[in-house]
Amino acid sequence: MIQPTLLLGLPCSFAVEGITIAEQLLTVSLFLETSEAACPLCQQAAHRVHSRSVRTLQDLPCGGKTIRLLVRVRRFFGENELCTRKIFAERLPELTRAYARRTLRRRAALAELGLALGGKAAASLGAAPGLPGSRMTILRILRTPPLPAVPTPRMLGIDEWAYRRGKKYGTLLVDLETGSPVDVLPDHQAATVETWLRTHPGVQLISRDRGGEIARGARLALGLPKRSRQRIGSMCCAI
Repeated sequence: MIQPTLLLGLPCSFAVEGITIAEQLLTVSLFLETSEAACPLCQQAAHRVHSRSVRTLQDLPCGGKTIRLLVRVRRFFGENELCTRKIFAERLPELTRAYARRTLRRRAALAELGLALGGKAAASLGAAPGLPGSRMTILRILRTPPLPAVPTPRMLGIDEWAYRRGKKYGTLLVDLETGSPVDVLPDHQAATVETWLRTHPGVQLISRDRGGEIARGARLALGLPKRSRQRIGSMCCAI
């Protein structure tokens, strides 16, 4: 017997709990068959379930009917004591993005319509085959493409910048060879800089401002003592 997930083109990791058919709507209840989930921050597997909830997703139409997916999502207790995320919801990377209300393939279909016709025409044409969406929704999808993968630079520029001057600061990372941005860190603490450098090996030289937290983060990533003979200069340091 053919599985309903195969008929609907859904990932094989999902199982179907039930299907409800209305005049113009097909509602499919799904859940993941895996017994564990990885923390989105530290990627360590967790097994203890905290609670459950249901995510509602809009999918591509099928047979002239609009498809609505009801995905039962579990929340897990994090098992890594060093991780700041103590409770997290399992992710659905094969199906949708975090916090999204539509599947990846529905988003891609709306993006194709928007690229070909523009926002207003795509919204008008998409309503007939079961792909309704306002012109602003389609334009917003076109403006937020997935970010390309950026390789770890050999020469890295690090500097603070202000989300709100005097209140909240972040850290901007730039590839000095290409002049392109690499990443934006949520704060300017040494631990954040250290974590980024440890998870992105290959940086050979750092150019920084006079901020002591950045120098301390570089020292920690290198495993150097606080008073080391290998000097982390105020402008440039080789690592």
